[in-house]
Parts: sequence; C-alpha cells; structure tokens
Amino acid sequence: KNPGPWTAASRQNKQIPRGQNCCKMTALRALLVAATTAALRVPTRRELLVGGTTSIAAPAFADPHEFAPSVVEEEFSTGKTGLLLLPPVAPLRNSYTWVRAAEDEAEAAGILATNPAFKMAVSNSLTERGLKQASDAAKKLKDLGMANPRIWYCTGRSSTQTADILCDELGIPHDRMMPEYVMLDARGFGAHEGIKLKELEKLHAQYDAKSRYLKPVEGEDGSYAESVEDAYARIRSVLSNCETSRCGEEIVIVAPGADLLSIASAMLRGDDLRTHFKNKPPPGAVVHFGDMAATAKPWTPSKSNDPGPAWAAAERDRLTRAHDDRALVARAQARGHQDVDRLVDAHQDHTIRTARLDAQAAARQATADSQNEKNAATKAAAEARKEQARARRAARVAADRERILSAPQKAASEVYRKPEVSQKPKPAAAPAAPKPLRQALATPAPAESLELLPEDGLLAAIPLALAMAAVGGSSLDSKEQAKASYAAKPQAKEAWLKYKVSARKRREAEAAQLKAEEEAAQKAAADEAALAAQREVLIHAKMPELEEPCDPLDELCKANYENESDDAWLAQISGIIADSSSEE
Repeated sequence: KNPGPWTAASRQNKQIPRGQNCCKMTALRALLVAATTAALRVPTRRELLVGGTTSIAAPAFADPHEFAPSVVEEEFSTGKTGLLLLPPVAPLRNSYTWVRAAEDEAEAAGILATNPAFKMAVSNSLTERGLKQASDAAKKLKDLGMANPRIWYCTGRSSTQTADILCDELGIPHDRMMPEYVMLDARGFGAHEGIKLKELEKLHAQYDAKSRYLKPVEGEDGSYAESVEDAYARIRSVLSNCETSRCGEEIVIVAPGADLLSIASAMLRGDDLRTHFKNKPPPGAVVHFGDMAATAKPWTPSKSNDPGPAWAAAERDRLTRAHDDRALVARAQARGHQDVDRLVDAHQDHTIRTARLDAQAAARQATADSQNEKNAATKAAAEARKEQARARRAARVAADRERILSAPQKAASEVYRKPEVSQKPKPAAAPAAPKPLRQALATPAPAESLELLPEDGLLAAIPLALAMAAVGGSSLDSKEQAKASYAAKPQAKEAWLKYKVSARKRREAEAAQLKAEEEAAQKAAADEAALAAQREVLIHAKMPELEEPCDPLDELCKANYENESDDAWLAQISGIIADSSSEE
C-alpha cells in the first residue's frame, strides 16, 4: 500500500512530531462538537436580529464583488444561507399579500402603542370601524382570487382579530393560520411610546430619513427601540421562513402598524429604506406583492450614501444624552414647578387658614358680644321681673300684715259687742194687782227717782242705792231703812242667784261664739294659705328663675326670709292679742 502523507516515514521526513497531530485532531473534534451544538440550539430573538443585520443587505449597501450572486443562486430566491435575497433576484416560491391590522382602540385615540407587554390587552381590541375594515380586507382578498391562503399573523390583539375575520370571511380552516409570536410585532419607538400618531412624521424625519441604522432612544418602561434595519431583519426572517418551509402557497401576512408594511414594500421593490415612510398604508390596507417575478433581476452595483452603522451608533449616543439631558431638565423643571406649587399652595393655605382663623375669631367675638348683649338683656329683664316680684311681694306682705293686725281687733270688737236683741212688742198693760206688803215697802217713792230694776240689774242697783243713802240722797229714817233692808234681803239673794245663772249662761254663749270665730278664722287662714300657694305657683310659672334654689345672698331670698320673719312676728302678735282677748 502507498503510505499516506501522514505515515511515520513522512513524519520523519517532514519532522512533524506525533503529539502535534493528536492535538490537531482533538481541536478539530471539539470544534465539530461545538458547531453541532450551536446548530441544534434554538437561536434567540436578539441573535436573529443581530444575524439579520449582519447578513446580506440590499444591493445598495452590498459590495458587488463579494456578494454578487452566482448562476446557481439566481435560480432560487434564497441564497446558500437560506435567507431571502432582497430585492428578489429570482421569482419567489410563494405569492405574498400583506394586510395591515385594522384599527384598534389605541389608533382610534391617536396614540402610538407598540409596547409588546400590552399587545394582547383587551383594551386594544378592534373598534367598530376596525371590524368593518377587516371585513373589507377579506372582500379584497376574494377579489384577488384567493380561495385557500395560509395566514401568517402577529399574535397581537388587533392582528389576531383581523386574522380571525379573514379566516371566517374566506372560509379558511383554522389549521391554516400560522401565529408569529415575535417577528411580526409592531416596530418599537422606545422613549417615544405613547405620543400622538400625528407626531410620527417627526420621528421618521429625525431617525429613518438620516440612516437605516439609527435607532430611537430607549424607553424606560420596557418599550424597545428599533431602527429600520431591525425591522428589515425581522421581516426578512419571516419571508425567509415562508420561502424555505412552503412552496407554491398563497400567503397572507397580517401585522400591525404602517412601518412594517412600508418597510416590506421598500424591501421587495428595491426602494431606499430611508424613504419608506412616504408610503402610508391606512389600517386594514391590502398590498399584493405576488411572487415578484416581474421585478426579480440580478443585482447591479450601486453606491450608497447612508452614513453607516458607526455614525448611527454615535448619533444615537448623542440623541440619548440629549434625551437624558432633556429628561433631567424636565425633571428639574417639574421639581421646580412642584416646589413653586408647593410654596404657592402653602402660602395660599396659610392665607386661607389665617383668613379662616380670623373669620372664626371674628365670628366667635361677634357671637360672644351677641351672647353678652343677650345675657345683659336677659339679666335686666330678670332684674326687672325680680323688682316687680319684690314689689308685688312687698304689697302682699303689707296686705297680709294689715290683715293680720286688723283681724284680732275685729275679733275683739266682735267679742265685746253686745248682741242686738230684737225688741218684742210690749203687751197691753193689765190692770194693776194689789202689791204685797213686802214689795210695797221695797218700792221707792217717786220722789226718790228710783225705779225697780229688772232682776239681772238688781245687784248693780244695790250699790247705787247704798251710795245715794250714804250721801243723803234718801229721806227715809233709820226705822224705815231697817224695814226696807229687811224686806230687800230675800229679793237681793234671789237676784244674786239669778245674776250668777245669767252670767254663767253668758260665758257659755261667749265661749261657743269664740270657738265658732276661731274655727272661722282657721278656715279663713287656710283659704288664705291656699290662695297664697296658688299665687306662688302662678308667680313661679311666670318666673322660671324662681324655681331654682335661692342663694342666701340673693336680694329676693333676703326679702323672702324677711317676709317669713315678719310673718312669724305677726303670728306672735296675733297670738298675744288672742290670749289677751280670752283673758278679758
């Protein structure tokens, strides 16, 4: 056998050590394992984007000597790498139609919403107008003759609803719907998320018109920022996937936003990507590209005037710093405004609080003054009522004193006044009977001017007769006087007995009359006390302040105490007078 170049003889001739060959084989084996592992691993989205940006670009930016397609490559739309050559150098294997997602709530509100965190939110559903736009898009696809297309759609809310309506209108089974979870998302604008859609033209002029590699400033809420080249790489990845996995299919791509559709149009037609925004497809727009057989042709060398990735990176850094500076200035201004607003609010609060406190103090002072005036008026009225009460009480006390003082005198006068005896008519005089001797002797002579007194007044007449005899008023001699005295003794004794009986009867009548008068006086006192109590009740009803317990220092209470002492004194006086009357 002919030994190979790596036999022992050849190694001796070439002086190649044995261990060096083993090291080379081990290195090759490790490289092969690493390549196999890398080929089997699923690439991430970032790696796909980086690979797309570093892959074969449009002919305007490609080196004609390095990337000129060969005859074999021109037979297919994709090169040896499996990536679609754009613009197409050969007819595409499938027919493509791009449908922009219909109008959602954010677009209806005129707000730029590209954050993928909210792409499936129900709040971004299609509006009534968007539903009609999706239905019109389905009619346009029918007019293009699409019977059973395959729908490649973004998983965002608006794109999913649009794809469902297309599927239902065209009668397509849902197994022909191919969801794309990342590559067909709306283009992100980073820090400009949430601006008005009418300001989108300014962003295109600020970024896209300068370079296809220039990215917007990154946002702080998770919204990613993409350049035209980033969107170009994602669209190229989707089209390359369709070209390498499907053949002879009618493919409908449903994606949100106008930028993806305008960038795809520029890619497939070979237009400058920096002017893609001049084409502004509305929501629900349908753009049919077909297989691009009419425009597919080999690339022709051309010179590009794009500043390139390095300039775009430097410009983005400058814009980022400017944005940060503006954000810092805006935050500083916001803090300054907040400080000013806080100071103004504090001043206004202090002013309002001071005014409120002054108003409250004035109100309290006015209330106090009014209350003081009211209290003074009430006190004056109370004093007036007290004066009136004192006057009425003094008048009542005077009346009571007069009544008490006059009552014993009246009672005494009633006691000592002789009862009036009714004068009975005297009967007619009967003929005088002859008088006994004793009575005849006792009868005085008419010259002596003595009349026979009644029996009850005989005792009083005896002293008078004795007195007259003593002074010599009688002309009888001693013998006659003796006879008269002897005759008058039984009569005097009889008259004295009768007088004692009449005096006892008179005392019993006076005692009965006194008892009746005392009962009448007690009844009158009780009635007077009842009237006084009733009067006091009426006074207290009209003067509520008298219901409270009196202060001993109060003048009215002093008057009450004085009146009570006066009443007690008057009672003592009345008792003394009554006792003196009874003794008499």
